[in-house]
Amino acid sequence: MLSALKKYFLLIRLYTVINIILISLIPTILFLTEFDVNILRDVAIGILFWTTIILGKEVMHSSTDHREHTNKIIPITLGIILVFCIGLIHTEALIFLFIALITFVCYSLKNKNWLLAPISFIFRGFLEVLILVTILSFYLPILKIFETYWIILLSIFLITCSRNLLGDLRDIEKDKYTLPKRVGVDFTKIVIMFLAIAPILIIRFDILIPIFIVVVLLFTMKNDYLLHKIYVQATGFFVLNIISVFLINNTLLTNAGFFVVLLNNTYEYTPRDITEKSNTKSAIKSNKIHDILNLIINLGFNKRFRMDVKALTIAKKGYNWFAWETLDSIGGRPYLEKGTDLNELSSRLKIKNLNLLEYLLDLLTGEKVLAHREEKYYLIKIPHTLAEAELNYMKKHYPASHKWTFSMVPKAKNTLLTGKTSFNSSFDEEQSAILWDKLMSEAPYSFRKLAIKSFTKLINKNDKILDLGCGTGTSLMNILDEMPIQVNLSGTDPSSKSIRIAKDKIDIRLQKEGNTLKLENLKRAKLFTHNILDKPLNEKYKIIFLSFVINHIPVKKRTLFYKRIYAALEDGGFCVIYQLTHKAKQVRTPMWVMHNVPSQQEFPFLDKYLSELESVFGNVKTSFDGLITISKKDTSFKK
Repeated sequence: MLSALKKYFLLIRLYTVINIILISLIPTILFLTEFDVNILRDVAIGILFWTTIILGKEVMHSSTDHREHTNKIIPITLGIILVFCIGLIHTEALIFLFIALITFVCYSLKNKNWLLAPISFIFRGFLEVLILVTILSFYLPILKIFETYWIILLSIFLITCSRNLLGDLRDIEKDKYTLPKRVGVDFTKIVIMFLAIAPILIIRFDILIPIFIVVVLLFTMKNDYLLHKIYVQATGFFVLNIISVFLINNTLLTNAGFFVVLLNNTYEYTPRDITEKSNTKSAIKSNKIHDILNLIINLGFNKRFRMDVKALTIAKKGYNWFAWETLDSIGGRPYLEKGTDLNELSSRLKIKNLNLLEYLLDLLTGEKVLAHREEKYYLIKIPHTLAEAELNYMKKHYPASHKWTFSMVPKAKNTLLTGKTSFNSSFDEEQSAILWDKLMSEAPYSFRKLAIKSFTKLINKNDKILDLGCGTGTSLMNILDEMPIQVNLSGTDPSSKSIRIAKDKIDIRLQKEGNTLKLENLKRAKLFTHNILDKPLNEKYKIIFLSFVINHIPVKKRTLFYKRIYAALEDGGFCVIYQLTHKAKQVRTPMWVMHNVPSQQEFPFLDKYLSELESVFGNVKTSFDGLITISKKDTSFKK
């Protein structure tokens, strides 16, 4: 009995019930000046209306949906009760029940009828508006409702349609005929955006602030389930804003409430499944408010930051396209069209690097190019190639990134088929090292600068700073430019060729530098070849900085690597890392071509990465979903 009740409770979707309650409150807010039993009546009618619809839909879907069968007697009984209740209150309102029945039948054909399924989100939106119209009809004549409150009705309709279309996008792998299946993910997002922002033409801007936040997240957030959850909450706060305007003509408190809920959601989404080796609470901290403010300020006032973000967005799109083009060019398309698992595809295509193949498949699954069901991968859509304008932008502003990418893709394809990396991509090959040096001065610059700025306030005069894995000295020069005081700067790398290039770079800058502080720090700078995994460092440092280093450390040696860094820090020193990570198995960083570089191992998975840092340092702070971490050497931490 309890399990059955729990099942039906989950089916009616508590988050939508809350929205229905809020919508049901609008008429009583409009027409009642004090508490009245009609408030409870209207809310009860709204919930009963919704529950009848949703359970009826489950019955209609029972033959095609993945859910368990629903007892059809329950929605029929609820429907009879609903007709009786509305008939007692206001007979004319029954016409809306009849319209709702027709709309409900159309909506219930979502997974059965190829003609109606693409517009099923419209029927769903109309059903929720019908609930409000039905309750409004208790107070006003039908024509008066649409004459007086058409702005509210239309706004709720458009936003609800937009939210339900996002639900179809979330369920793209399960549904058969919905709009995302027919027109693709990108076009669907555009439709969602236009539906969501259309009410700005007829309603106050401040009322729509939660919806505009969702539109921004639509093009930046990869977790469709979390995004849909946020949109449901935004819809609720949108309705609260409407009520707040009628009551106090102000939305400040309700919008502030939405931002608190939003930050809580994004905080919870940051992986927190940390395996702890002590009885202390997790010391990993993430300041989402600081990250958001940092982004807003830099996007608003820093042209280079805006350019780098645009370049990174284009690069991601390009890597996704090249990932698909690589699989397609070696004959993967026909197998993915009918569905294939990792081992079968590897065998048929004669793949020698299984890890790289899995990387490509997971990357494309996370980008909604492929679907992953029951261990098999299925082709959903062909990704968009780069537009000519995007290619020209990269050629003009980021030439090294453009050249490096186009040289690496065929080499990475060869790695996939032969299992062999290329010495020509090595940091020990001079031309490759120089090209990588130029690339690292381009799009990654802005976020690396944020990482460096994060420790400038942690240092004192004459503190020692080490750029571990400094390569050709790009990040070393960035540190030099950001130092507000005199410091002792060092750089080390296992590659002697890279160190030689870095020394040349310092010599050239010594001749040109006109700033006294920077000149003094340059004179003090030391560079040396060293592999910390082979031998611990002899000196102690206040700051040890790493930029894109962890992916070159063997996975099994990473804990040892962090321990060696810990040992090389002064008491109270900091390890600051700027590092791309995989957020989850199918939320991969797009830099798959790095697997052609001989020293490349694996990009760390964020959960494990943070867990290993915490197990060694005890105190870890993260920014931008783990892109930047600051780990403090805490001698009181019990490992």
